[in-house]
Amino acid sequence: LKETVHCDVTVISAGTYVEDFITNEPVALTVRKVDEDGNLLEGAQFTLMMDDATVQADKTHAVAGELRFENLAQGSYTLEETVAPEGYVVPEECPWSFSLDANGNLKLAAEYKNLSVSEDGLYLIVVNKPETVSVSARKEWKDNDNQHSMRPDAVEVQLYADEVPYGESVFLNEENQWSHEWTELPKCAEDKLIAYTGKEKEAVAGYVAAITGDQQTGF
Repeated sequence: LKETVHCDVTVISAGTYVEDFITNEPVALTVRKVDEDGNLLEGAQFTLMMDDATVQADKTHAVAGELRFENLAQGSYTLEETVAPEGYVVPEECPWSFSLDANGNLKLAAEYKNLSVSEDGLYLIVVNKPETVSVSARKEWKDNDNQHSMRPDAVEVQLYADEVPYGESVFLNEENQWSHEWTELPKCAEDKLIAYTGKEKEAVAGYVAAITGDQQTGF
Protein backbone atom coordinates (compact mmCIF):
# COMPACT_ATOMS: atom_id res chain seq x y z
CA LEU A 1 0.00 0.00 0.00
CA LYS A 2 2.73 2.48 0.93
CA GLU A 3 4.88 3.70 -1.95
CA THR A 4 8.30 5.34 -1.78
CA VAL A 5 8.30 9.13 -1.92
CA HIS A 6 10.94 10.28 -4.42
CA CYS A 7 12.74 13.55 -3.74
CA ASP A 8 14.88 15.15 -6.45
CA VAL A 9 17.30 17.76 -5.10
CA THR A 10 19.04 20.26 -7.37
CA VAL A 11 21.97 22.12 -5.83
CA ILE A 12 23.01 25.39 -7.50
CA SER A 13 26.13 27.42 -6.78
CA ALA A 14 26.58 29.25 -3.46
CA GLY A 15 24.39 32.25 -2.94
CA THR A 16 21.47 30.86 -4.89
CA TYR A 17 18.94 28.21 -3.70
CA VAL A 18 18.12 24.53 -3.40
CA GLU A 19 14.94 23.37 -5.17
CA ASP A 20 13.16 20.20 -4.00
CA PHE A 21 10.66 18.29 -6.11
CA ILE A 22 8.56 15.74 -4.22
CA THR A 23 6.54 13.38 -6.38
CA ASN A 24 3.88 11.11 -4.85
CA GLU A 25 3.33 8.05 -6.99
CA PRO A 26 -0.17 6.51 -7.32
CA VAL A 27 -0.76 3.87 -4.66
CA ALA A 28 -2.52 0.51 -4.51
CA LEU A 29 -5.14 -0.87 -2.14
CA THR A 30 -5.85 -4.52 -1.34
CA VAL A 31 -9.13 -5.60 0.25
CA ARG A 32 -9.19 -8.91 2.10
CA LYS A 33 -12.44 -10.77 2.78
CA VAL A 34 -12.26 -13.08 5.81
CA ASP A 35 -14.51 -15.02 8.16
CA GLU A 36 -14.56 -14.48 11.92
CA ASP A 37 -11.49 -16.73 12.30
CA GLY A 38 -9.47 -14.76 9.75
CA ASN A 39 -9.73 -17.30 6.93
CA LEU A 40 -9.95 -15.86 3.42
CA LEU A 41 -13.36 -16.17 1.77
CA GLU A 42 -14.02 -16.41 -1.95
CA GLY A 43 -17.02 -15.09 -3.82
CA ALA A 44 -17.51 -11.60 -2.39
CA GLN A 45 -18.06 -8.67 -4.74
CA PHE A 46 -17.18 -5.06 -3.92
CA THR A 47 -17.66 -1.61 -5.42
CA LEU A 48 -15.10 1.11 -4.69
CA MET A 49 -16.25 4.68 -5.30
CA MET A 50 -14.48 8.04 -5.36
CA ASP A 51 -16.48 11.21 -6.05
CA ASP A 52 -19.40 9.14 -7.43
CA ALA A 53 -17.06 7.40 -9.88
CA THR A 54 -16.49 3.65 -9.76
CA VAL A 55 -12.88 2.49 -9.41
CA GLN A 56 -12.16 -0.66 -11.39
CA ALA A 57 -10.39 -3.53 -9.67
CA ASP A 58 -7.22 -5.16 -11.00
CA LYS A 59 -8.52 -8.26 -12.79
CA THR A 60 -5.03 -9.80 -12.95
CA HIS A 61 -4.84 -10.11 -9.15
CA ALA A 62 -5.57 -13.81 -8.66
CA VAL A 63 -5.42 -14.30 -4.88
CA ALA A 64 -8.66 -15.94 -3.69
CA GLY A 65 -10.40 -13.78 -1.12
CA GLU A 66 -8.56 -10.61 -2.15
CA LEU A 67 -9.41 -7.68 -4.39
CA ARG A 68 -6.78 -5.18 -5.50
CA PHE A 69 -7.13 -1.63 -6.79
CA GLU A 70 -4.19 0.04 -8.54
CA ASN A 71 -3.22 3.65 -9.29
CA LEU A 72 -5.36 5.28 -6.63
CA ALA A 73 -5.17 9.00 -6.01
CA GLN A 74 -5.30 10.53 -2.55
CA GLY A 75 -8.77 11.41 -1.31
CA SER A 76 -11.94 9.96 0.19
CA TYR A 77 -13.41 6.61 -0.87
CA THR A 78 -16.48 4.50 -0.23
CA LEU A 79 -16.29 0.69 -0.21
CA GLU A 80 -19.47 -1.36 -0.56
CA GLU A 81 -19.85 -5.12 -0.42
CA THR A 82 -22.54 -5.91 -2.98
CA VAL A 83 -22.47 -9.72 -2.83
CA ALA A 84 -21.42 -11.81 0.16
CA PRO A 85 -19.70 -15.20 -0.13
CA GLU A 86 -22.00 -18.23 -0.14
CA GLY A 87 -23.28 -18.88 3.37
CA TYR A 88 -22.40 -15.39 4.67
CA VAL A 89 -24.22 -12.08 4.97
CA VAL A 90 -23.26 -8.55 3.99
CA PRO A 91 -22.52 -6.53 7.17
CA GLU A 92 -25.32 -4.13 8.15
CA GLU A 93 -22.86 -1.23 8.56
CA CYS A 94 -21.84 -1.44 4.90
CA PRO A 95 -20.91 0.74 2.97
CA TRP A 96 -17.72 1.99 4.62
CA SER A 97 -15.82 5.25 4.16
CA PHE A 98 -12.08 5.82 4.36
CA SER A 99 -9.39 8.10 3.00
CA LEU A 100 -5.97 7.70 1.41
CA ASP A 101 -3.25 10.30 1.83
CA ALA A 102 -0.51 11.04 -0.70
CA ASN A 103 1.70 8.29 0.74
CA GLY A 104 -1.02 5.65 0.69
CA ASN A 105 -1.81 5.72 4.39
CA LEU A 106 -5.32 4.54 5.22
CA LYS A 107 -7.66 6.29 7.65
CA LEU A 108 -11.13 4.97 8.39
CA ALA A 109 -13.92 7.55 8.62
CA ALA A 110 -15.34 5.84 11.72
CA GLU A 111 -14.78 2.87 14.02
CA TYR A 112 -16.35 -0.08 12.25
CA LYS A 113 -17.15 -3.56 13.53
CA ASN A 114 -16.52 -5.37 10.26
CA LEU A 115 -13.85 -3.23 8.60
CA SER A 116 -10.31 -2.65 9.85
CA VAL A 117 -6.82 -1.84 8.63
CA SER A 118 -4.20 -4.57 8.98
CA GLU A 119 -1.43 -3.97 11.51
CA ASP A 120 1.12 -3.46 8.74
CA GLY A 121 -1.20 -0.98 7.01
CA LEU A 122 -1.17 -2.98 3.78
CA TYR A 123 -4.77 -4.22 3.68
CA LEU A 124 -8.36 -3.31 4.35
CA ILE A 125 -9.91 -6.31 6.12
CA VAL A 126 -13.63 -7.02 5.79
CA VAL A 127 -15.09 -9.61 8.19
CA ASN A 128 -18.26 -11.50 7.32
CA LYS A 129 -20.49 -13.39 9.72
CA PRO A 130 -22.04 -16.65 8.57
CA GLU A 131 -25.63 -16.69 7.38
CA THR A 132 -27.92 -18.24 9.97
CA VAL A 133 -31.16 -20.23 9.94
CA SER A 134 -33.83 -21.23 12.45
CA VAL A 135 -35.19 -24.73 12.97
CA SER A 136 -38.32 -25.57 14.94
CA ALA A 137 -39.68 -28.77 16.44
CA ARG A 138 -43.18 -29.55 17.68
CA LYS A 139 -44.42 -32.69 19.39
CA GLU A 140 -47.86 -33.81 18.24
CA TRP A 141 -49.77 -36.42 20.19
CA LYS A 142 -52.25 -38.72 18.46
CA ASP A 143 -53.83 -40.27 21.50
CA ASN A 144 -57.35 -38.83 21.55
CA ASP A 145 -56.39 -36.06 23.98
CA ASN A 146 -54.39 -38.38 26.27
CA GLN A 147 -57.31 -40.76 26.60
CA HIS A 148 -55.32 -43.42 28.45
CA SER A 149 -53.20 -40.96 30.53
CA MET A 150 -49.99 -42.31 29.07
CA ARG A 151 -48.26 -39.05 28.08
CA PRO A 152 -45.01 -38.26 29.88
CA ASP A 153 -44.44 -34.89 31.53
CA ALA A 154 -41.78 -34.03 28.96
CA VAL A 155 -39.95 -35.35 25.91
CA GLU A 156 -36.22 -34.74 25.41
CA VAL A 157 -35.26 -33.70 21.87
CA GLN A 158 -31.76 -33.39 20.41
CA LEU A 159 -30.85 -31.25 17.41
CA TYR A 160 -28.54 -32.82 14.84
CA ALA A 161 -26.40 -31.04 12.26
CA ASP A 162 -25.41 -33.37 9.41
CA GLU A 163 -26.31 -36.31 11.68
CA VAL A 164 -24.02 -35.05 14.46
CA PRO A 165 -25.52 -33.86 17.79
CA TYR A 166 -25.51 -30.05 17.90
CA GLY A 167 -25.75 -28.15 21.16
CA GLU A 168 -27.66 -29.25 24.23
CA SER A 169 -30.91 -31.16 24.14
CA VAL A 170 -34.20 -29.45 25.03
CA PHE A 171 -37.34 -30.62 26.77
CA LEU A 172 -40.77 -30.27 25.20
CA ASN A 173 -43.72 -30.11 27.57
CA GLU A 174 -47.11 -28.49 28.11
CA GLU A 175 -45.48 -25.30 29.42
CA ASN A 176 -43.77 -24.62 26.07
CA GLN A 177 -46.69 -26.12 24.13
CA TRP A 178 -44.55 -29.09 23.21
CA SER A 179 -42.44 -26.98 20.85
CA HIS A 180 -39.02 -25.34 20.57
CA GLU A 181 -37.17 -23.16 18.06
CA TRP A 182 -33.40 -23.15 17.59
CA THR A 183 -32.20 -19.82 16.25
CA GLU A 184 -28.94 -18.33 14.94
CA LEU A 185 -27.78 -21.67 13.55
CA PRO A 186 -24.97 -21.61 10.95
CA LYS A 187 -26.42 -22.18 7.49
CA CYS A 188 -23.25 -23.58 5.93
CA ALA A 189 -20.06 -25.38 6.83
CA GLU A 190 -17.12 -25.45 4.42
CA ASP A 191 -19.32 -23.93 1.69
CA LYS A 192 -21.96 -26.68 2.06
CA LEU A 193 -25.49 -26.37 3.45
CA ILE A 194 -25.94 -27.98 6.85
CA ALA A 195 -28.84 -30.42 7.19
CA TYR A 196 -30.57 -30.07 10.56
CA THR A 197 -32.86 -32.66 12.15
CA GLY A 198 -34.59 -32.89 15.53
CA LYS A 199 -34.89 -36.33 17.12
CA GLU A 200 -36.28 -37.67 20.40
CA LYS A 201 -33.47 -39.01 22.57
CA GLU A 202 -35.56 -41.85 23.94
CA ALA A 203 -38.67 -43.63 22.75
CA VAL A 204 -41.85 -42.84 24.67
CA ALA A 205 -43.42 -45.98 26.15
CA GLY A 206 -46.69 -46.88 24.47
CA TYR A 207 -46.11 -44.61 21.48
CA VAL A 208 -44.52 -44.97 18.04
CA ALA A 209 -42.49 -41.91 16.99
CA ALA A 210 -42.53 -40.60 13.41
CA ILE A 211 -40.60 -37.55 12.21
CA THR A 212 -42.47 -35.39 9.71
CA GLY A 213 -41.73 -32.00 8.16
CA ASP A 214 -38.41 -30.56 7.10
CA GLN A 215 -35.78 -27.97 7.99
CA GLN A 216 -37.67 -25.11 6.30
CA THR A 217 -41.17 -25.78 7.66
CA GLY A 218 -40.23 -27.38 10.98
CA PHE A 219 -40.33 -30.92 12.33
